Formats: sequence, C-alpha cells, structure tokens
Amino acid sequence: MDPIDRRKHHRVEEELQAILVGVPRGTAMRGAKVRDLSEGGACIELDGPLPVGAETYVGFFLKDESRPLVAVARVVWTRSEGTRHVMGVAFATEGASQRTAISHLAEYLEARRLELVVSAS
Repeated sequence: MDPIDRRKHHRVEEELQAILVGVPRGTAMRGAKVRDLSEGGACIELDGPLPVGAETYVGFFLKDESRPLVAVARVVWTRSEGTRHVMGVAFATEGASQRTAISHLAEYLEARRLELVVSAS
C-alpha cells in the first residue's frame, strides 16, 4: 500500500454484503463483501478479479435498509489474497441518480462514524 494516503474522504471499516453487476447492466452478477467504504469509493473482496478500468454497478446492502444502494464504480486497483481477490473502486459522480446515491451513502457513513465514536467512549 502507498505510504501516502491520497483519499479525499474518510473511510469507515464496514463489512457489508454487496453485489456487482457489469456494465452494461445485466451482465455477470457476482456476490462480494465490502471491507471499507467512503463517499469516494470502497475496498471490495470477491472471488475473481475485475480488470483495472472496468465499470460496474455495485449494490450495497446497508444496515437497516430494505433494498441495496446502487452506485456506478470504476476499478482503480486489484490484487490477489490467496484464493480471494481484492479491489479498490472509485464511485462515478455524474448523473442525478448517482449523486443521490452518493448523498445517501454520505449520510449513512456519517451516522456510522457517530456510532463508532460513541461506542469507543
């Protein structure tokens, strides 16, 4: 990992279930696990790699939500860890529905940060 953290957004370590669906929509649905999450992107573990630069829809199953939050993301890095693959994705920022999804994600992450602060006290 790069010793200089260039992230714009604070990450929350949050294990969530997710699904990835290739672009165009409807291709290659895959189960995945989120390791950490921010308004700008996520670290996701899955059974096989996606190439750097690939676009995918990511459906996050947030705690206390009945439906997944869906966002468009681009793979920015990938690596193998034994039989699993880990990748970093950056969320796209274009489009009203994408901005709404990221705004909802930001609210969720802020609530989780507050929960973590309170539980650490």
